[in-house]
This record gives sequence, structure tokens and C-alpha cells, in this order.
Amino acid sequence: MENERDEIAAAGAKVVEMLGACAAAPDDLEVGRAADEALMDLDRLLTSTDAT
Repeated sequence: MENERDEIAAAGAKVVEMLGACAAAPDDLEVGRAADEALMDLDRLLTSTDAT
């Protein structure tokens, strides 16, 4: 379970990083796509594991 939490924490950190990148470059489509992918990765982790 600790490994799952580490994965979720890392995915969450990536989302925060990508949101910052989006704020810095709001017109950059590649950054937007990367942020969307990071958010989908986090969503998959949260829905496929018991995050409690």
C-alpha cells in the first residue's frame, strides 16, 4: 500500500508541476496536452487503487 501512495503522490506532484507550466505558457498546446495526460494518469491511479 505504501508503494501505491508513493505513486499517487508522485502523480499529484506531476499534476501540480504541469499546472504551473500551463500558467507560465497558457497558449502552448503541448504543455496543455502534457498536463491533461498527467491528470488522467492521476485519475487512473486513484480509481484503480484503494487510496485510503
